[in-house]
Amino acid sequence: MSSHHNDKNKRSHSETSNGHTNNNNNTKNDKNDKKKKKKQKTLKNKLPVALQKAISTGTTIPTPTPTKKKSNEKQNSLDDAEQLFEWLISPMKPEEFYKEYWGKKHLVVKRADRSYYAGVFSKDDMNNMFRKYDMKYSVNVDVTNYIGGARETLNPEGRVNAGHVWKMYEEGCSVRLLNPQTFNRKLWRILSTLQEHFCCGMGANTYLTPKGAQGFAPHYDDVDVFILQTEGAKMWRLYEPLSES
Repeated sequence: MSSHHNDKNKRSHSETSNGHTNNNNNTKNDKNDKKKKKKQKTLKNKLPVALQKAISTGTTIPTPTPTKKKSNEKQNSLDDAEQLFEWLISPMKPEEFYKEYWGKKHLVVKRADRSYYAGVFSKDDMNNMFRKYDMKYSVNVDVTNYIGGARETLNPEGRVNAGHVWKMYEEGCSVRLLNPQTFNRKLWRILSTLQEHFCCGMGANTYLTPKGAQGFAPHYDDVDVFILQTEGAKMWRLYEPLSES
């Protein structure tokens, strides 16, 4: 998690600067599949139970590992939500988070493990959504860039075409998914679980940005945001509020 904030920053839920390539060679695809499975097996050992099955099947997320309860007690949805939130901000403790940061200032959590959020969402997940579902520009997907101090949205009309999206990405554009949980059960499960913790609606955007590029101008958000760096790396700049109010 990069930040939780009420002050001005560059908004994002997830961004990556990994390159994207399409490869139709069967031999290379077989090798890539083996490498992917090996990586998934390694990551599975690091992830909480809440995400392990999602890595294996790519479909659903079981609830987090239950805390120890008496034999006659059962795990409920509030317990699941509390444990998922604890994992989300770990090693920060929820008690300290709410006392020192919530509604007051941003929090940056740094970890030695760069794969901590691997499995939450990936570039492969994004590509699969483009190819599997009927997604529309401006409704589900935005293609943007920010050059010379000006933000530009480059959406054509109609249905999203995966080849077009990746061509624009390779030319330096950022790709934003506006409601990825509609098409991805992993994100849907995470948000629906966290709603139990916060007692309010939750939403998500995902961002994919090529190396050395920027898709959006510096701005502030009118909602509280948790930013998860799921792949790659990104340089962030956080700004002080424009006013105390």
